[in-house]
Amino acid sequence: MTKAKREVLRRKAARKALRLVAEEYEKARKKHRPMAGAHEGYAVLLEELDELWDEIKSDNPGRAKKEAIQVAAMALAFIAEVCQ
Repeated sequence: MTKAKREVLRRKAARKALRLVAEEYEKARKKHRPMAGAHEGYAVLLEELDELWDEIKSDNPGRAKKEAIQVAAMALAFIAEVCQ
């Protein structure tokens, strides 16, 4: 595979990941209220990151991907809701 082809595939994967993160953010906001502040946001991010680490240690790539999407969605929430 050429370098250019790999770059096209990487960008396509990144766009898909961004869509999944945006969907997860919307899903979370339908279920939970926005973050109340930096301390809460940090706690939420830490919890999600710990869950990602658990899946990485379990060598479960499918669950790790799901947790990574949740980490990214909560990082987005932190930026949008706390760092205004």
